Amino acid sequence: LSDVPIACSLSGGLDSSAIAVLLAESGRPLKTYSVGFTGPGEDSWNELPLARELAQKLGAEHNEIVIDPESLIADLPKMAWHLDEPYGGGLPSWAVFKFMSEEVKVGLTGTGGDEIFGDYMRWRHYEGRTLPAVRTKARFAREYFERHYYLSDAEKCQSVFQPHMIPENNTSDFLYSMMNDAPPASVRDRITRMDMETQLSEEFLLMTDRLSMAHSLEVRTPFLDHEFVESMFSMAAAVRTRFRPYKQLLREAMAPLLSKTILDAPKKGFVMPLKLWLRGPLSEMTQDLLAPQRLSEQGFYRADFHDRYVTPHLKGQADNTNLIWGALMFQLWYRGLQERPQCT
Repeated sequence: LSDVPIACSLSGGLDSSAIAVLLAESGRPLKTYSVGFTGPGEDSWNELPLARELAQKLGAEHNEIVIDPESLIADLPKMAWHLDEPYGGGLPSWAVFKFMSEEVKVGLTGTGGDEIFGDYMRWRHYEGRTLPAVRTKARFAREYFERHYYLSDAEKCQSVFQPHMIPENNTSDFLYSMMNDAPPASVRDRITRMDMETQLSEEFLLMTDRLSMAHSLEVRTPFLDHEFVESMFSMAAAVRTRFRPYKQLLREAMAPLLSKTILDAPKKGFVMPLKLWLRGPLSEMTQDLLAPQRLSEQGFYRADFHDRYVTPHLKGQADNTNLIWGALMFQLWYRGLQERPQCT
């Protein structure tokens, strides 16, 4: 730990709660920061009460803020600029890092807990099978890749992008080869290694670094300390990733320190009501940046993208949240390249 004040983001989930309680055990003054989002049905996904309960128990200086869509709209261009590439995630991280940076320069997060303790459980469909003998590329794509990743291969891209935008490389085939070329190990360890070498390092940590540095905040990830990771992977994968209940090993380790309420809380994740925001406060921006004429002039998206995906979503006839949000973030990033705004 450094000599400057250190805080931790606290979502109310198991990973961030474990970091907070262990930091409190060190005897240092503790600052915790939690971010919530407004939206219909928020009681079903809002974890602020759990975070507040733990912070009070630990005697932490707790700080929380609820983000409204208007604040989000104002920040989106800056966020897209600092990401430096089209990316559809990161909104919760941007919000909490911005909030923390108002008072501290160093923050801790629970990033890495899902990968280490197997909470994604992406290996369940392969348990007891040997790769690659049992799985063809087509079955891998259908039963693993399409279930667990947001990425799209050429077949799906054809309904969204112009032909010249279709990628030559098939991401599913790349991951299939990566899985099969890995050193001999259990299926759980192979998939965990693949997650850590791709999505964790090239998406989550990259996003964390860029969005935290945008606010001059240094973010540290205790779960990814190399000695801790090596220790965890010295265990049998079946022990490290026990999943009834999820993250059983971490739950057992934290049982003396965390309340039963937190230990038994169902996993919610950091949820935002994007589906409803796109139909409400963000609808004007969506209609502008994804207007048919704009898309036609750019030549990236198919001419019918707006009518096929945007209009049905805005009318409540379909849920195309991920597709529209990704397109919206692409447009913000692309517009930033054209206008070269001075975002600080």
